[in-house]
Amino acid sequence: MAKASEFPEIEYEYSKIISPKPVAAKNRIDIKEAITVCLICAMSLIAVGLMIKGLLVRIELAEQSDVNVGLKQELDSLQEDNRRLRIEYESKIDLDEIEDYAKNVLGMQKPGQSRIKKINTDTQDKAIVLGNSGEADIVD
Repeated sequence: MAKASEFPEIEYEYSKIISPKPVAAKNRIDIKEAITVCLICAMSLIAVGLMIKGLLVRIELAEQSDVNVGLKQELDSLQEDNRRLRIEYESKIDLDEIEDYAKNVLGMQKPGQSRIKKINTDTQDKAIVLGNSGEADIVD
């Protein structure tokens, strides 16, 4: 086998070779890697932010749901009170008691047939009746 000293043209010292191209390519790779790392970090932060926002929205939704349930229970209670008060109100209205109060306390009487008289006139009577809308209707 031949020694490296026998062939001097084959021997190279690679540590002394300076090439600008590999250094520039290495710098480009470093910049690309830095940009890639920055983008990954930014996207990770955005993803974490969105997850936190989603959790906050779910918490707010749960709170609103609790408020809604409380208001629904209060509404049911008020509707039950309203129904009970209507029944009580309707039971208080007794026509016999009203008639008795009108006769005994107010001194009112039922009109009899002798008190109702029909008057015939030669001219036709007219009246103006105002409705809720403010328009006048003529009634014959």
